[in-house]
Amino acid sequence: YVRYLGKTFWPGSLSVFYPHPGPSLPAWQAVGAFLLLLLITMVVLLRLRKSPWLAVGWFWFAGTLVPVIGLVQVGAQSIADRYTYFPLIGVFIMVAWEAPELLKGLRVPPRALQASALLVLVVLSGLTWRQLVFWRNDETLFRHAMSVTKNNCVAMASLAEALLRDNKPDDAYGYFKTTLGLCPNDEQSWYNLGVLQRDRGQFSDAENSLREALRLKPSYGMAWTNLGAVYLASGRIPEAIDAVREAARLTPGDASIRVALGTLYARAGRSPEAIEAYR
Repeated sequence: YVRYLGKTFWPGSLSVFYPHPGPSLPAWQAVGAFLLLLLITMVVLLRLRKSPWLAVGWFWFAGTLVPVIGLVQVGAQSIADRYTYFPLIGVFIMVAWEAPELLKGLRVPPRALQASALLVLVVLSGLTWRQLVFWRNDETLFRHAMSVTKNNCVAMASLAEALLRDNKPDDAYGYFKTTLGLCPNDEQSWYNLGVLQRDRGQFSDAENSLREALRLKPSYGMAWTNLGAVYLASGRIPEAIDAVREAARLTPGDASIRVALGTLYARAGRSPEAIEAYR
């Protein structure tokens, strides 16, 4: 709740993905956030008669954020900016109704209010323009996410995959290695690293990486297929057949895997099985 409020009034360090801190969250932050929420709730209730819109806005914000606040954790994110689109209407109700009340006794000239409103719009428009620059493409988006967050494995792995798509395998290789140093249980990164190592001719390393991906996700069909390719490149035809056969079992609707299996059977001189795979 407090992080969302903070980013609303000071929209800096916005990221496409915020990693979850897990058990490393300091206790004082949780206690401090709870006390702040309690204080705001008490103020809102004390001003219920005089400023009922504060209660409407506050409980709108607090209530509509419940489904995505993380009481039941879904996904690897700690927060997500998109979750606030509807809840923040409540905060804006509080500001829009309370600000005029507070300004009544100050006798601020209308022109000063107009100039202030214009300044706010200009600043927010500038911040929006700046934020849009980060969304130019996948590489700029995930590089920015890495620059404003710490130990962001999702952003790092996504950047590596974007570099792969942009035909920058050497850059991607380094980011996959760094990702796995931080998050060794990321089977997708192990798989991607294994494929890169296979393309580099590092067959022993590729086998180890793909085996690690399969240890984390035994049903990973593409990892079995590429492990078969590594065995084939190493001249280990029987092991390649076993790996690709497992891939075919896991993904029975993938015709390309049946073709690969048929080709392996043919190379091993097992023509009837090759014919059956092709059929």
